[in-house]
Amino acid sequence: MDFSTIGEKLKYLRLNNSLTQEEVGKKINVSKQTLYKYENGIITNIPSDKIEILAEIYHVSPAYLMGWENTSSVPNLVEIIRNDSYTLAGRTPTPADRAYLSDMVDTYIDESADQTIAAHRTDSPSADLPEEALQSIEEFKNFVRAKYKKD
Repeated sequence: MDFSTIGEKLKYLRLNNSLTQEEVGKKINVSKQTLYKYENGIITNIPSDKIEILAEIYHVSPAYLMGWENTSSVPNLVEIIRNDSYTLAGRTPTPADRAYLSDMVDTYIDESADQTIAAHRTDSPSADLPEEALQSIEEFKNFVRAKYKKD
């Protein structure tokens, strides 16, 4: 996706991470109004310490946020999924959830896979998840698909 401003990129990343302006504002120690101003180009000179924290939150590099490189430079999405420092729909995934997501991403981004792979789980790690969490997982899957879409 092409972004003409850092603000557009920040808003896109926030929404794709299912975060509110208030949640992100708290993480970077600014008000939701200030974050709104970042996302809408009212404030364009965003302090470097805020850029660094935003990059960590969104799992991208500061250079990507600033527009100095074209890719988000997330070296290993699977490592992020296996890490327990992220949330989906306000909850930290269980180890079983992380393993399941990791397997899904491994399968999806495996460029050598020329065939459709079918899998069946009998333990259903999402059985105890609320509908909002399942929606967040779907949004995450769509985000990964868009990120690794083959042109």
